[in-house]
Amino acid sequence: MSKYNEIAALAAKWSRAVFQNQQECQRLATAFVRGYADYLGCPTSNFEFRRLDGSLKITDDSIPFGGAIPFVLDGDGFWHFCLRIKFDGPDPRALANEQLKLSIKYQNNIVTIRDEQEFQVNPAVTDAFLSLYDRMFETSLAEFSSPLVRQSRRIGFV
Repeated sequence: MSKYNEIAALAAKWSRAVFQNQQECQRLATAFVRGYADYLGCPTSNFEFRRLDGSLKITDDSIPFGGAIPFVLDGDGFWHFCLRIKFDGPDPRALANEQLKLSIKYQNNIVTIRDEQEFQVNPAVTDAFLSLYDRMFETSLAEFSSPLVRQSRRIGFV
């Protein structure tokens, strides 16, 4: 076997492992987002993903929930994505949205989700994400209750 073939065999094995990890993270992130929609009691149609560029900045490109999550793999080993939640109320002029930059990693049967903090769970445990959902909800309540200058998340009009 040539040195090139030796590296090529390892590269193919590595590529398959990265692809399988990405697929598992897609599945877990979709379940996480669907669970958060259930937690909030809103339809998943109020959720969409925003594409991130290579610098992990949010772009204007959006993908409806149910499509493939537009992940960006960074040097930290996390798959990064942006979740946009649309909030509508009785007044059609008072629509708002919240964009959450999240990261996910799956390794050794543990999923790590990161927003402002890292949160690790065993995804096989029922209600594994409940305390993270609680924290995200409380943070959103605080953000929408605070003056505009204190926002730590990207919040705006639809």
